Amino acid sequence: LDELLKGILGSIVAEEDFKGKIGQSTSIRLPGLSFKRVGLVGIEESGSPSKWKAFGESIAAMAKTAQANSLAVTLASFQGSVEESLQEKARSIAIGILQLYSL
Repeated sequence: LDELLKGILGSIVAEEDFKGKIGQSTSIRLPGLSFKRVGLVGIEESGSPSKWKAFGESIAAMAKTAQANSLAVTLASFQGSVEESLQEKARSIAIGILQLYSL
């Protein structure tokens, strides 16, 4: 995603000192693109479904604050994760989003 945005995410990470830790988030407006904002929310790769649900809730809270009427989630990297594990993470994230903020 950073490559598609010509390094903007990398700049945000550096400027905001974003480390991707649990509970850490930042958002930036990106006028002139097909979307208005990009938000970054930190999470550990390993964790229980309840942590992934809470991650979804954090995403939803950010979307709600931005008054978003659509939302997309991209996970940075999960090397070595099996497909079943990724599906469980995605399901937990979706539950967290939908419980807090139905778009």
